[in-house]
Amino acid sequence: MAQYLAFLVLGALAGAAPAAAPSQTESCKDASFLHASWAVKGFRYHSLITYSTPSHPIATGFVDFNLTNVALPYTLSCSATSSQMSDFFYGNQWYLCTDSLGNDAEFQFDKSSGRLDLQQKWACANDSPPVSFMGKGTANVTMVCRTGRWQKQNWTAGETYSTEHTDCAPQDLTIMPNELMAST
Repeated sequence: MAQYLAFLVLGALAGAAPAAAPSQTESCKDASFLHASWAVKGFRYHSLITYSTPSHPIATGFVDFNLTNVALPYTLSCSATSSQMSDFFYGNQWYLCTDSLGNDAEFQFDKSSGRLDLQQKWACANDSPPVSFMGKGTANVTMVCRTGRWQKQNWTAGETYSTEHTDCAPQDLTIMPNELMAST
């Protein structure tokens, strides 16, 4: 049976600036307890809607970014695709972040509010005693987007009627945990 070391609800820290970065000699466990946060690099949203007729859209929204937990020596790649028009992402589905070694985390995103939720489990197996963590965090992404539209003049069946694409500038942000649980 796992022995619980700590269960912290860090709601007061959610909007706080991140603590100093861990030193290169600091253990995974110490970095997790003292500096818990995630770095989100290059968060980008974009979408494309193509109308083959005035009433037949083919639509896809995309989110992608890199995610690093300050306690861990690797970066995860996060991406999601949705065809749920018109905002595509509604904060109701978890998407996977992965790397080539099988490490992972999950995120969900609500485009209309900009809310980005993360959750990750990780283990500090080389620490004595080994410690496992479960962390959750939330941040708001402020998106600066441009939307372009094109419509075919004198459209006829079999041609593309119109397209609409939205591209948002990449954003970097730090997410502090609002929940962190550790067990041995």
